[in-house]
Amino acid sequence: RSLDLVQLPDGNTIHAHLFNYIIRSSITRGSDIREFKIIQKRKDQLLLQLVVGENANKSAIEYLRNEIEKVVRKAVSINFEYLERIPLDKSGKLSFFKSELK
Repeated sequence: RSLDLVQLPDGNTIHAHLFNYIIRSSITRGSDIREFKIIQKRKDQLLLQLVVGENANKSAIEYLRNEIEKVVRKAVSINFEYLERIPLDKSGKLSFFKSELK
């Protein structure tokens, strides 16, 4: 789906499922991520909303940042927002990616 594409500043796109895979890989490394959502604010900015447990491992979160930077080739800034719960979409579902690009 075109809605699941991350648009990069250079015009290339990356399927959002790649980021899902990276986050799940971080979870296996002990990041204790309970919920997550990636929001593309601008072509050069991603916001990762995370709900983490008490056993959150900072090195696993750093792994997450590094792996995402490899994919976006540092052309995109990555910001983290830690929440108690990620709001559901209007449909009542929790999607893992949202693009705010027009």
